[in-house]
Amino acid sequence: ELFYKLYTKLRLTKFNSIPQPFIFFKNIFDVFISKGLGNIFTAIYKKEVIATVVVLNHKNIMYYKFGASALDKLQYRPNNLLFDYLINYAKEEGFNMLNLGLSGKSESYSGLRRFKESMGGKPKDITYFRYDPEGYDATKENEVLQFMQQLTENIVKTGLDDTEKISSFSELLY
Repeated sequence: ELFYKLYTKLRLTKFNSIPQPFIFFKNIFDVFISKGLGNIFTAIYKKEVIATVVVLNHKNIMYYKFGASALDKLQYRPNNLLFDYLINYAKEEGFNMLNLGLSGKSESYSGLRRFKESMGGKPKDITYFRYDPEGYDATKENEVLQFMQQLTENIVKTGLDDTEKISSFSELLY
């Protein structure tokens, strides 16, 4: 819940987008973390969670999947602390690699990309494959995507800050 509150605030304020619903993260917790296949790590300053990361483990690799930071507390470098801890934790627990996960290509992700590179991460291109059946109308898909993007932007602009209501809307959206 602490992760979700911070994650929701970051998605709304920095990325102007609606996060995945709370149930999405609860399922990750129930299926993986509660069974020892991952962890949630937090950085706390004066009893306030100021950064948090979700990692999943598979074989000898630890995968960074989600993270969130309090934008007004970045001067304390909580992500540096968390990633330093993750690197040491991965070594101590016998993991051979810490995969730092995906990073968006837009300008709003440039800080994240720089940060991951400063931690020793190396960018790697990802190739996506797609199959559209004969007669598939990609124009309609683009129209729906644009509509959904505009809808989420408008909802974010309303200043909605109730995590529970956002999660409920998110369940419908996702």
